[in-house]
Amino acid sequence: MPKVNGKIYYNNVTGDVLVIVNQNEGVWIRETTFAQDVATYPQLKELDKNVISVLKLAWDQYKEDFMTQQAVKVVGGEIKWQPFNPAPSQPLDKPFSERLKDMEKQNNNLKDEMAMLQDVIVFLTM
Repeated sequence: MPKVNGKIYYNNVTGDVLVIVNQNEGVWIRETTFAQDVATYPQLKELDKNVISVLKLAWDQYKEDFMTQQAVKVVGGEIKWQPFNPAPSQPLDKPFSERLKDMEKQNNNLKDEMAMLQDVIVFLTM
């Protein structure tokens, strides 16, 4: 069954995300060209084609991130994310997958510190 990867169209001047074309698969699914997408999506039709850029995604790339937040900007080829229904002053954030890795690393560091403190307690109670 054919698979078509997702794409993010964005304004290469402002970085604003214009259209997200979701990945899809199926018997009748076909890859679309830039020209076909511009003809299909009103957000792209309105702009000069020279200010539209596309970031092509791999299959399931950022899958978890798209479930918890929205892509709002593309800066230097990197997607800037914002949680759904953000607090009014909440800044653009790292992708969920990166934040998860950071938290796992922090958790491991805390476990190591805790083990060290337990060794100190055992030593002091001898």
